[in-house]
Amino acid sequence: MGSCVFGVLVENMTMPQKIFEIVGFLVAIVFFMVGGNAYAATPTVTLTNTTGDQVQLVINGDPNMGATLRYNIGGASGDSLASLGITDSNGALTTTISSIAYGINPASQVYVLVNGQQSTTQTWPYGASTNTTNTSGNTGTVNASAITFSPSILTINKGQAITVKLSGGSGYYISGTTSASVATQSVSGSMLTINGLSDGSTVISLCSVTPNVCGSLTAAVGNTNATTATTTAATVTNPNITFSVSNPTLTVGQTLNVALAGGSEKFRLENSPNPNLVQASVGNNVLSLTALGAGSTFVTVCDPLNSNRCGTLFFSITNAAPGTTVQTTLPVTTPATTSPAPSAPAAPILQSTTTTAANIASTAEILVEIKTLQTKLTQMLSELQAMQGTLQALVSKVAGSLSAVKPSTSAASTAAISGGKHKFNSSLSIGSKGEDVTALQQRLTAEGYYSEEVTGFFGSLTKQAVIKYQKAKGLTQSGTVDASTRAALNAQ
Repeated sequence: MGSCVFGVLVENMTMPQKIFEIVGFLVAIVFFMVGGNAYAATPTVTLTNTTGDQVQLVINGDPNMGATLRYNIGGASGDSLASLGITDSNGALTTTISSIAYGINPASQVYVLVNGQQSTTQTWPYGASTNTTNTSGNTGTVNASAITFSPSILTINKGQAITVKLSGGSGYYISGTTSASVATQSVSGSMLTINGLSDGSTVISLCSVTPNVCGSLTAAVGNTNATTATTTAATVTNPNITFSVSNPTLTVGQTLNVALAGGSEKFRLENSPNPNLVQASVGNNVLSLTALGAGSTFVTVCDPLNSNRCGTLFFSITNAAPGTTVQTTLPVTTPATTSPAPSAPAAPILQSTTTTAANIASTAEILVEIKTLQTKLTQMLSELQAMQGTLQALVSKVAGSLSAVKPSTSAASTAAISGGKHKFNSSLSIGSKGEDVTALQQRLTAEGYYSEEVTGFFGSLTKQAVIKYQKAKGLTQSGTVDASTRAALNAQ
């Protein structure tokens, strides 16, 4: 659309008017770059399961814009983002991604963002299903023993979080729970995290995408079943890694080091689902957390020598008020274990760094400066819009005055055109320019199809002249100099 309008105006103007039009066109470009989101279209997305866990996405939105998928990964962090590519000049984009590779929770709600606009939410396809035989002998998609849990017997205290290792499939998701008030559950990769809320028991059902099988795990919260608790203690000795602090609250910019216990002297970071909120690392028996952004998240740490032994630390991050000092030192207590306490326990390692009021004040000043720049940018946008309106009015006025004066072609020029032997070897269409377009306009002028100025730019007026020529020659009236049109031009 923009190139069509630009072409019409350029064809009808002399050099001074062309300069004014170019300035106006550049102003329009700046306007759409700065404020284009105000007119952005609402994108659409269609999801189709193709083969296995492959899902095809057909997206339509604004042209030449980046498309982003927002999807659920099944963890406590909720949603994640993935760049899908850039729409073409028609605003279309088709791509195929793997549910397992992206960790997308099947049957979850997803949507796409194009040019800052959100599509309607869609349900993510389940992926290819594989019929199996369940414990009742009926054909179906559930196999109670397909997914295994470690540990498989759970007794959780209220407020305690336990991590369970999953195996027997890939692309795990929670399909249901019998009592949401007893415990909350989340899945990230091959780890199931259960957080005890109140006394009672619940049965958690999980499934995997590949193969499409399921399993269930019973978790008891509180001392509702002393026999089960005793059996659990005898079967699994200290199954979880413990932390020197529980449910801490950090401030953006704060670094907290937490002592680990309940495993070997070397631990590994199993899962940190929100790298934008926290930077996590493990060195020997210390977990180091650096808060990057406000929110709630968790990290999971496991014992590399015992895959059944893991622990999850939940924490929240807040923004500190300007002018305050962030205190990062947290009290450390020696985690309780089933092993006898040593006669002279070593002091747990807990280090801290402090974010000073000066640093926070500096951040506040940056935010104020950003706000000031946003205000100035809005003012500049208003001025650009006013300039664009003035330039458009001037262009319209000049175009109107020039419409009564048609450029003439001298007899000598006409003779030169009619006797020319220019060969057309390439396709020409809206936006083309150069010697081929100049020769085309001269040829169409000589044959009476084109009566405008010869500019060397293929605009809408040139397209209309080409259509007249194609109609006269019995060709397809496409408005572009295609192979058949070039043949007709070169034959004369």
